[in-house]
Amino acid sequence: MKLTLLNSWRHALLLAMCLSGALHGSEPTVERGEVKKGEGAWLGDVPSFRHDVLPIFAKATCNGGGCHGALAGKGGFRLSLLGYDAEADFLSITREALGRRIETADPGTSLLLTKPTTALPHKGGKRLDVGSRDYETLAAWIAAGAPGPSDDDAVLVRIRLEPSEWTMEVGQSRRLSVWAEYEDGRSREVTPWARFTSTDETIATVDPQGDVTVIGHGQGAITAWYSSQVVISRLTVPYPNEINPGYFASVARANFVDDLVLKQLEDLN
Repeated sequence: MKLTLLNSWRHALLLAMCLSGALHGSEPTVERGEVKKGEGAWLGDVPSFRHDVLPIFAKATCNGGGCHGALAGKGGFRLSLLGYDAEADFLSITREALGRRIETADPGTSLLLTKPTTALPHKGGKRLDVGSRDYETLAAWIAAGAPGPSDDDAVLVRIRLEPSEWTMEVGQSRRLSVWAEYEDGRSREVTPWARFTSTDETIATVDPQGDVTVIGHGQGAITAWYSSQVVISRLTVPYPNEINPGYFASVARANFVDDLVLKQLEDLN
């Protein structure tokens, strides 16, 4: 009797989610067994939970300290802070709440997709657009059977931010790119899932896509975070001074520190 009631409840819930998704235009774009690969987005043939799914949550701040990454989680759903514990996160997503956060037979009705797209009410607001690259990646992961983290997953060795050092003028802008390098020799661009910060916003600002705009003179840096690794890119914006280069060469030096200081002053002027 209890099993019959439970099955009836789950069927009713799925029907409600399907109807809600249809009303909000969020019909599933990936069916079970139909895995569509985005433009170079995945490391393997299907999305990796560790390297493709968790970075989406981190970029959207779903596993941040103010959301599901909080010590007690949010709304009964808890994730590790910024995805540091992939195994625990996998269990939370696929096993807790009677497994209703994912629906491998119909990925578009999964709570993992209907909540962040606000097809169903979500206190955290909209975090994902239907049909976006991240939406398709999550849907493809679910359609592939929601494989968990494995000991065979590629090991992230380092990330790099390009360019690492650069000089620009006030009013100019450019986009930075973040690359992940793995132990097996593979590398891929992960800019869409990196989080950017400017160390001095009086010199340069950076948006979530990695586009930097220079607004002041001096030296600053842009930091990029991806999968618990941080890298910086140093920016120099010279002042509009006209100083004879020979002046720096003629200054007396006491030791190598003076060499470094004078070199920096020359770069800034």
